[in-house]
Amino acid sequence: MNPRAHRTRFGGSSGAILLEVVIALAIFVAAAGVITVGMNAAVSSVERQRLSAHAVNLSVTVMSELRVGMRSYAPADPEPFDAPFTNWTWQVVTTPEASIEAETGFQHVEVIVRHAEPRHVFRLAELAPVSTNDMTVFEAP
Repeated sequence: MNPRAHRTRFGGSSGAILLEVVIALAIFVAAAGVITVGMNAAVSSVERQRLSAHAVNLSVTVMSELRVGMRSYAPADPEPFDAPFTNWTWQVVTTPEASIEAETGFQHVEVIVRHAEPRHVFRLAELAPVSTNDMTVFEAP
């Protein structure tokens, strides 16, 4: 084989092949980066949605327990939920609204549910009759 033919056959095109490989590798790395960022955003969004749905369920549960008298409307510090909801706390905040209370006999009740890590806070508010503030756990007759 002629050495000159070898140089012509591989010498001129090897630089172009190397350039094509480098460009293909750069495109692959860029595509992998875009896909990774998209996947991380999707996973974070799903986690936020899961925490939000869980917080809504817990706050509705607390609000329902308030309505039936299983929990007190008295404001207090945040309290933890029982297992398996150990990372969650709940708090009831009642704000008598002078204008509303005088006219209708209602007060503003807010249930605040918090998750420790990752931090997530959800608030559920409604107007409740002022007389329910004195309710305690129902006793069997």
